[in-house]
Amino acid sequence: KLTDGSVAPGLDPYGADDAIGALNTAFVADGYFVDIADGTQLEKPIELQNLQSGGQAHVRLLTRVGAGAKAIIVERQAGEGGDALISSVSQLVLDEGAEVTWLIVQEQPDTATHLAQFKAHIGKDAK
Repeated sequence: KLTDGSVAPGLDPYGADDAIGALNTAFVADGYFVDIADGTQLEKPIELQNLQSGGQAHVRLLTRVGAGAKAIIVERQAGEGGDALISSVSQLVLDEGAEVTWLIVQEQPDTATHLAQFKAHIGKDAK
């Protein structure tokens, strides 16, 4: 929360029962915002990487895909060594007629606890 009690857009949890969102919002310190313009046809995938080396990591991945745009997005969650607690919240907004393939790759060690959430807001005729 900001000093005036408000929450920055895109960071608020989805209600009182959203434990992963609340944990992530409380500790998030890093992330990405990707904005793909209307009508864009990406020929190569976009890869979003979250790499941890132990300890705690909390990341937010926000992506908006404009009307009629097409993209492939690879979300890679990877870590090495040591105990870890990771929370990640990925939020995808598809405008009208947008098309996205979203792949999640998790390469965490056995000593990691990874709490993840994926939210999609899908516009008319989007997929």
